[in-house]
Amino acid sequence: MAKRLNQKYGCSVICSSNPFDGRNPLDNAMEVIKDYVAQFDDYTIYYLVFSNGALIGAWFGTNYSKIKRMALVNGPLMYNYHKTKQGVMSFNGEKMTFIYGEYD
Repeated sequence: MAKRLNQKYGCSVICSSNPFDGRNPLDNAMEVIKDYVAQFDDYTIYYLVFSNGALIGAWFGTNYSKIKRMALVNGPLMYNYHKTKQGVMSFNGEKMTFIYGEYD
């Protein structure tokens, strides 16, 4: 998918694992992105993630103003629903989309 996005739209795609111990794992990822985009005048982040990454996005992605859109695919619903709801309600970007299917 990352390759298709790059070829079709010319966007840069950063793929990473998403180890999660309850703390915000996006702080480190945002530092990597910040270093990479230093070569550009401006940038926008579209956050596309699957499974646990969707949960992380709903909980912590809302803390970063450069994230304008999120596509959160098959994120777990049974973990701390209130924290997920709080993240959704505090998102100030353009669009947050939850996508669910039968295959993860």
